[in-house]
Amino acid sequence: MGYALLEGHFHRDVAMEMASAFEPIYQANLDTIRNDPNRGPMRHYIVLPFEPPLYQSAFHGNSAVLAIATSLRQTRRRREVSIRSGTRTQP
Repeated sequence: MGYALLEGHFHRDVAMEMASAFEPIYQANLDTIRNDPNRGPMRHYIVLPFEPPLYQSAFHGNSAVLAIATSLRQTRRRREVSIRSGTRTQP
């Protein structure tokens, strides 16, 4: 797994608004993340409100983001088929 940076793709003010809204949610969950992580050390799933500013149509319906997600899903499926069939594919 990894991540993608889309520098300059989204308006900075929208990203900063999302970051500002996320910070108090993160801080409120930090003790749980540190002491009782639900996805491994320092990894934790946090349910976010599906409303602005944490939901932004500029992000969730964005063609570049959807293309990356589609590509990752297809790559994962190819790997799963490869593992089941006993063959190897390039990542």
